[in-house]
Amino acid sequence: MSAQLSSNVGPNHQPMDPLLREVCVSLERDSRAHTILLYGSRANGTENEFSDYDIAAFADVPAAKRDTRVVAGQFLDVFLHPEAVLAAPSTEHLTLRGSRILVQRGSEASAFLARLDAMFDRGPEPLPPDEIDARRTWAGKMALRMRRGDIEGDFRRVWLLTALLEDYFALRGMWYQGPKKSFQWLREFDAATHRAFENALKPSASFDAIDDVVGFVIATPVPDDATTAT
Repeated sequence: MSAQLSSNVGPNHQPMDPLLREVCVSLERDSRAHTILLYGSRANGTENEFSDYDIAAFADVPAAKRDTRVVAGQFLDVFLHPEAVLAAPSTEHLTLRGSRILVQRGSEASAFLARLDAMFDRGPEPLPPDEIDARRTWAGKMALRMRRGDIEGDFRRVWLLTALLEDYFALRGMWYQGPKKSFQWLREFDAATHRAFENALKPSASFDAIDDVVGFVIATPVPDDATTAT
């Protein structure tokens, strides 16, 4: 079965800009890719002038490959995946949810995206109690160590703030979907924590501002289904 022909309009009838068309033609010709997706901000309409073209392609290759380059002043980030991933995606492929289908063989891309939606709806495996305790303890320890006033303390400050955003969702039994979607979710559903992160992430933020974020993250009730080890 051949892939649906890449043209000025993709399989979902959305216009395909010249750069995307060029990339699709290149992937089909040089890598024998038969299924190509556009994901990220350029797929969901939240892109800006600095946004990458995030592309996932699938072909008969033994292992995933990555191609990052600048074309016509635009950043491309292309992953070429083994075609077997289409039938058996893992959690690492959840970033492709909501992709725009540029090319597909039969209905493979549509079925793949449906599998990702089903995986997302099931939710992540709950953290076992000892891991929950470890993450809470680690956050408090890092909040003390960042006060050292040296380069290592400054590094731990950045490390802590990065980890806290992911831990916020992990401790609640929710998927972490990267900073953009996470902050959008917080703005809508937990404005207090969003404000705490906003204050703590400023370059001039005080240690007390960071302590506030730690408090919001680790004091959250643990979901019922995370009270027993998996």
